[in-house]
Amino acid sequence: MNATNCPDIKWGSVMLDCDNPEELAEFYAKLLGGEVNTMPFTDEWAEVKLPDTSLSICFQKEPLYKRPVWPAVDGSEQQMMTHLDFTVKNRKEAVAFALSLGATMPSEQFCPPDWPHPWTTLLDPAGHPFCLTQI
Repeated sequence: MNATNCPDIKWGSVMLDCDNPEELAEFYAKLLGGEVNTMPFTDEWAEVKLPDTSLSICFQKEPLYKRPVWPAVDGSEQQMMTHLDFTVKNRKEAVAFALSLGATMPSEQFCPPDWPHPWTTLLDPAGHPFCLTQI
């Protein structure tokens, strides 16, 4: 199938597994200025609608959820499978804001000192890594 025959498929959201969807949705809603949408009568799922876009970040309850380990540790520890990148105007202010909302700073950072667009890696309240990049 080539691009002209491709069905109309559009990216709509990213789904993150966690142990508390509503708590994680509240964190990202505050971080990104979005709105939380939870399904009525369930604590299994929550969504953050992002402003000025049709995209959303969704959070799904996983009863056996284990926090990812970042950076990866050899052995049986759960390893990160994906992470989110966000662009910011002022990285220092954005990092301080994210930390005030409950993000944590991992003990290691891997941004090369000469990188043209420096980033800071943080962990959300469920342990998912995300990066704030100043462009």
